[in-house]
Amino acid sequence: MIFGDEAFIELVSIFYSFIVAMALGMARAMGMVMVLPVFVRTGVSGILRGAVVLVIALPLVPFMLDEIQRVGEPGILLLTGVLLKEGFIGFLLGFALGIPFWGVEAAGDVIDFQRGLMGATISDPSQMSETSVTGTFLVLTMITLFFLVGGMEIVIGALYQTYAIWPIFDMTPRLSIESAAAAFYLVDDIMRLAFVIAGPVMIAMFLGDAVLAAITRFAPQLNVFVLSMGIKSAIFVAMMPLYAVFIFDYIGDAFSPIYDIVDQFKRMIR
Repeated sequence: MIFGDEAFIELVSIFYSFIVAMALGMARAMGMVMVLPVFVRTGVSGILRGAVVLVIALPLVPFMLDEIQRVGEPGILLLTGVLLKEGFIGFLLGFALGIPFWGVEAAGDVIDFQRGLMGATISDPSQMSETSVTGTFLVLTMITLFFLVGGMEIVIGALYQTYAIWPIFDMTPRLSIESAAAAFYLVDDIMRLAFVIAGPVMIAMFLGDAVLAAITRFAPQLNVFVLSMGIKSAIFVAMMPLYAVFIFDYIGDAFSPIYDIVDQFKRMIR
């Protein structure tokens, strides 16, 4: 009977270690999945989000078990702190990975703002907010290309590599001035990418405004404010099929920061 009790206690201990290891592995992945537009804009939520995180975290379980054996069974307070820290790391990684997607979406917002159609928004149930039509179209196009080029392998590989940069039981990052600069560079990349992609369309619309202004000099009875929106929309409709040939190259270039995302993450926190 004593042997049976010891075996049961050992089985419970193994099961508890497995649950703790799974929780530690899922925390960082959950933080990333909750922020990254690849999952947010495609409606991955609830049970489906948990399933995705579980699949990403399963290969990490042996590594987590080794870490638990190395430092000893963590207490409740330590475990809570580690889980919160892991979620924050996942958030940082998801933020860094989401820069190209937000930049492309911002480009669509800028285009719609320039042509005066910010009132024409669509409901985004995944974010419980209103988004611009062109921004939604561009970000969904980029997400499609992301999956076609095998972007998930890059994302999951980057997630696994972050454990070498910030170990699971290391609670304090080594922050510096360069860390803050790296974070600001990421935000700057959003605006730079937005104006690079939206630039040609905005220039064409500006030229349309210039031509319209010249016409109204000779025909002041024309209502420039009414005509402007229609002309800009016509320029947009005419340009997008032609611009689509080049915009995919721009969107492809937007993926380039993802390939060195681990180095960017390292500059932010280490």
